[in-house]
Parts: sequence; structure tokens; C-alpha cells
Amino acid sequence: MHSITRLHSSSCDFLTKLVAAEITEYVTSWITSDGNETLQRFASLQLDCEAAIKEQEQEFEKYYFISMKHLAKGRDLHEAAVNIEPLRESAINLKSALDCFAEKLELARERIEAATRLQQLLLMHNHEPHLQPEMQRLAELSGATQLLEKFRQEQ
Repeated sequence: MHSITRLHSSSCDFLTKLVAAEITEYVTSWITSDGNETLQRFASLQLDCEAAIKEQEQEFEKYYFISMKHLAKGRDLHEAAVNIEPLRESAINLKSALDCFAEKLELARERIEAATRLQQLLLMHNHEPHLQPEMQRLAELSGATQLLEKFRQEQ
């Protein structure tokens, strides 16, 4: 009976260490380094050039898909670890990092989508007055006010 208890205990210890290693590797290798660096690059892009907007939108779509996979994996790890006492604090820290990253990711997505929509409106050469406030809002959200000004000057 003791050997079964020891076997169960050692397999639980192994599982705990495995989940802890996954959390540590996951958080340090992607959310806090590669993923975050790329996200910061997308968040600070200059979106005033028409050609760059389309290119960056395509790049961001790929990055967004990869990010969502990492977020899903991180949430699975959190769920697995939150009820294991030695891992509870790591799980809480992981959830916090995931939530923060997800929020920044969505802000970057909204910004790039706004630039793309603004570019679409500008390419349609839409002079309709009712679209002007929407175009101004999109330019401000995306940081592409110079692109809108360039369009207005050409008119």
C-alpha cells in the first residue's frame, strides 16, 4: 500500500513540476519576450503610409493568430495549475500576464483595423460629408492623422 502511495505522490510531484516548467517556459519565452516585443512593434507602428498599412495588416493577422494560440495555451495552463497548491501563485501570475497581454493585443488590433478602414474610405475617394467624422475618428484611433491630412490636401 505504501508503494502505491509513493507512486501516486511521485507522479503528482512530476505533474506539478511539469506544469510549473510549462508555465515558466511559456511566460518567459513568449508572453514576456518574443510575443511582447512584437506586440510593442505593432503598437508603435507609423501608419501614415498607404502601402505600409496593408502590409502591416497582413503581418498583424499572422501574429494575431499565433498570439491567440499562445493565449489559449496559457489559459489551459492556468486552469491546470490554479488548483494545485504549489502552483497557485504561478497560475495567478500567469493569468495576470495573459490578461495584460490580451488587452494590449486587442488595442493593437483595433488600431490596425482603424487604419485599414480609413485607407479603404480614402481609396474610395469618398467626399461625402457624413463620412468625414468617421474618417477623423479612425485617423485619431490609428494615429494616421497625417494620412488623412494628405488626402484632404489633395482634394
